[in-house]
Amino acid sequence: MIDGVQERKFQEAGKIIFKKGDNGFACFFIDSGSVELWDHVNGTDQLKFTIHKGGIFGEMALIDSGPRSLTAKTGKEGATLITIKSDYVQKILKESHPFLKILVSRLIENLRSRP
Repeated sequence: MIDGVQERKFQEAGKIIFKKGDNGFACFFIDSGSVELWDHVNGTDQLKFTIHKGGIFGEMALIDSGPRSLTAKTGKEGATLITIKSDYVQKILKESHPFLKILVSRLIENLRSRP
């Protein structure tokens, strides 16, 4: 088991995992099912992405300590999520090559600056 794994838990369909603007406390690996990422624009909720089994989400906030950029909720079939703690992700980054840290930070900056 990975040191940073906090829990593995099934979440029922439509459950909000985190909301846009929340602080990042963990990222999530999808072990089964799917997760939808939503944005609230001009008074309406818009589905931006659907991530399926094997995907990871919530990682941006852990890398740059910024707020969550979208709202995440489980898809129609629910999802089994593995929670990976923020301190574990920060430990990996701290121990990595300085170039990798710069590269990852720039990628996050570029993603956050997109409309």
